[in-house]
Amino acid sequence: MEAYIKVDFSKCDPGFPSLDLLESLLTGENIINGVIHESLNKILTDRSEEEVLVARGMSPVKSTPAYIKVKKELYESRPPVEKGGQIDYKMVSPFVMVKKGSPIARRIEESEGQGGWNIHNEAINPEKKNIEQLQPGENILEKGGVFYAVKSGRFELEDKIFQINEVLDIAGNVDYSTGHISFPGDVIIHGQIKDGFRVAAGGSIHCMETLDASEVFTRKDLIIEGGIIGRNTGVVRVQGKIETKFIEHCHVESLGGIAVKSSIADCEISTLGDLELLKNGKLIGGTVYAEKSLTVHTLGSPSNGNIKIFLGISFVEARHLIGQQKILHEILEKKEKIKSIANEKKREELEKKVESAIERIQKNMADQIVKQYTCFGAELRVSGTIYPGAQITICDRTDTVLEKKEKVIVFYDASRNQIGYKPYK
Repeated sequence: MEAYIKVDFSKCDPGFPSLDLLESLLTGENIINGVIHESLNKILTDRSEEEVLVARGMSPVKSTPAYIKVKKELYESRPPVEKGGQIDYKMVSPFVMVKKGSPIARRIEESEGQGGWNIHNEAINPEKKNIEQLQPGENILEKGGVFYAVKSGRFELEDKIFQINEVLDIAGNVDYSTGHISFPGDVIIHGQIKDGFRVAAGGSIHCMETLDASEVFTRKDLIIEGGIIGRNTGVVRVQGKIETKFIEHCHVESLGGIAVKSSIADCEISTLGDLELLKNGKLIGGTVYAEKSLTVHTLGSPSNGNIKIFLGISFVEARHLIGQQKILHEILEKKEKIKSIANEKKREELEKKVESAIERIQKNMADQIVKQYTCFGAELRVSGTIYPGAQITICDRTDTVLEKKEKVIVFYDASRNQIGYKPYK
């Protein structure tokens, strides 16, 4: 494909070699195509003893079969993001997530290729490129030669098939090997969720072992075969139901209801459904909001009576009330500061505005207090023991247990407008 000439000018007389001689040398070697005449003239002009390219053939252009080309960023590994000179390796994930409607790949049409030739004027036929033929799989739609994701999920390319998987199946733990998890569909975790790692799912989360909760969010159900450990800072928020073996030192919220097999210890539990501790379940310490009912075998313990139960109350509405109380407190602090303003006119104007705001918030709070009481029929069902010290609130009535009670149902006694007790059967 190439030819070079090197001249030892130290052994040449002036004017030697000539252009004709160089050309004849090439012809003698059957170098008859692609001759670079400028290079021949340059040799004679510069009288350089370097090796000079004097002929070059034309390489053929390979033909290309029709194929599907996937976007490179979907399968290439990406470097970790550095912030402030440090890399948070919890943010490094091997999973590639795509959103519904995102372009995934495009169809490339067949190209014929182009023949070439060498310096001996011999034709070179084009070869055909060997390109891996990929095929679309689940949740992929082709439109106008472009392939789009029909649903949000994880991009997968395996066995020459690319697809969007609505389920993220993690064979091991959620740890540094996976980084934080944020997935639009269901997540199945065969190992544990390690401390410090966040998991968020647009579907359900099913964890086969223990959840060491830092931050866990799901729009559907949360099923934990082991238990939930929060280390006093963990937060779990679920829009569906929760099923787990135990919960310890964690803040847990569920809109749908919570079922626990063994125990809850020193937690803040909130649900708009039923909280049920199965069989010999124990609730030891902490605060519980259960809008509909609480079923438990043992409430409190001989050594820990510090437990507060709120039934028939929407924790969402109660939280709004707390927010209003906070705003009122801030306005009252401003009211005190206004008193120190020297300008009487300005002071009176501000005092008038503050009083109006206070009146409005107090009215909102009065409405919110009533609004939070959603289920006067809520009950606490205890198949075993309630230990002294437990404080039980049902809607707007509260009672503190002063002596141990066995097998009772605690309810809102409307006839007496107080907390009532009756035998559990």
